[in-house]
Amino acid sequence: MKYSAVAGRYARALLNVAIDQGKEDLYEKLLLLSVEIYNSLRDFFDDPTISAYKKHKKIMEFLEAAEVDKSFENFLQIVFERKRQKYLPMILMIYRDMKVESKGKIPVEVYTPIKLSKEEEEKLAKFVKKHSLRDPVFREHISEDLIAGVRLEFQGMSYDISVKGRLSKIAREIFGKG
Repeated sequence: MKYSAVAGRYARALLNVAIDQGKEDLYEKLLLLSVEIYNSLRDFFDDPTISAYKKHKKIMEFLEAAEVDKSFENFLQIVFERKRQKYLPMILMIYRDMKVESKGKIPVEVYTPIKLSKEEEEKLAKFVKKHSLRDPVFREHISEDLIAGVRLEFQGMSYDISVKGRLSKIAREIFGKG
């Protein structure tokens, strides 16, 4: 997925505040809730005829039961005032990655046709650590079209060691030379 520089700046700013206040996990949960609210009411939040004030007020109504502090409320206010609400899902994704990296670890997307066993996870962790020199934090995705094997994404690289990946490589070699 291509990252947005705008989303990255908002994620970094929010994470910096969260770290200063010791609220990294809380802000991640609040950001997730905000994304869910945004996705469910996207037409309302993206309507250019509705003021940023009303949009901010609406999302705060939904977040009323959560522990929203003034800093997070201000963050959402700025997001809506600058019409950046469409970036909320990407801000969440980048925030999660930055949070992992702030702890000296590396976020890794893992695509497999079935859930990994502990033994497979340990082997993949060794592979990632060998290539990144950091402990991985896996985010697993079930991708049944892989048939067998695994695809890893970290540090901007993709490692495809799946049957589907091998078949695609063979097809490129055959048709590329023919």
